[in-house]
Amino acid sequence: MAALGSLLKANAAYLEEAGVGLRINPGHAGALQSAVKSGDGPAALFERWRLPETLQTLIVFDDQALGSRRKPFGKHFWYGPARPRIEQVHKYFDGYDVRTSISTRNPAELIPAMYAQTLSEKNIIPFSEFIGTTPPHKLLWGDLIERMQLRDAYLPVLVWTYEDFPRIWRDVLGAITGVDNPQMLEGPVPVTPQDMLLEHSEDFAVRHAQAPDEAKPSWDAYLEDLPDPSNLTPHPVWTPALHEELTDIYDEDLYTIARMEAVYLVRPRPLF
Repeated sequence: MAALGSLLKANAAYLEEAGVGLRINPGHAGALQSAVKSGDGPAALFERWRLPETLQTLIVFDDQALGSRRKPFGKHFWYGPARPRIEQVHKYFDGYDVRTSISTRNPAELIPAMYAQTLSEKNIIPFSEFIGTTPPHKLLWGDLIERMQLRDAYLPVLVWTYEDFPRIWRDVLGAITGVDNPQMLEGPVPVTPQDMLLEHSEDFAVRHAQAPDEAKPSWDAYLEDLPDPSNLTPHPVWTPALHEELTDIYDEDLYTIARMEAVYLVRPRPLF
C-alpha cells in the first residue's frame, strides 16, 4: 500500500533513533527474494544492507510480496503463491522473530479498484478475464491468513482493515515497528481514494480496445473526464446486491480473523 510506504519513509529518522531500520524500496524487496533463493544467510544480507549494530527491528516493505496486483487470484482464491513465499522467508530467518503484516479490504471495493489499477498500468483486459472463474463470495481473508501462518504452525500475523487506515495509521505503524509511542509519528493522514466505478473501468477497456492504435485513450485523460455513470451500462453481475452480500461476508470474515490464534488485528480507536 503506497500510503504505508510513504509514512514509513516520512518517519525514517525517528524510527532509526528508536532502533527500527527500514528497507522499503522495491529493490530491497527484490534483494531479499534473491537472497532467499541464493541460500546466502541473513548475515550476508545484513552486511550488504549496512545495518547498524543498534538495530532492534527490521522492516522490509513489499506490497506485492504475496503476488502481483494484476494476478490476485489463484487456486486458493486469494494469492496462490502466499504459503510457499511466506515459508521461504521464515526458513531463511530461522532463529529470528519474524512477523508478517497484511492489510485487508472489502472485496466488493477492492476487486474493482485492482482492476482499475491493472488498466492504469496499460494491461488492457476485460474484467471477465481479470477475475476469471474466481467466486467472489469465497474470497475470505481468513483463508489467506491461515496459509500465511502455514496452517497449524500459527506464525504471527499483524492484520488491519484498509477502510479504517486513515484513522488508525499511527496505531498500524506502531504495531508494525514496535515503537513505544506511535503518537510521535508524523505525516499527513492518508485519505482513502474514491475508486472509480467498475462501469467506468469497463467503459475505458472497451474504448481502448475499439480505438485504432493512433487514437488509444490514455488512462489519465479518461480520469479527467469521467462519463456520467447514468450513461454507462450497469454491470450484470457486480450489482448493489452483490456489494451488500460481499460486505456482510467481509464483516463476518473479520470477526473470525480477530479470534484466530497468533493474529493481532489492529482496530480503529472509538471516537467519543
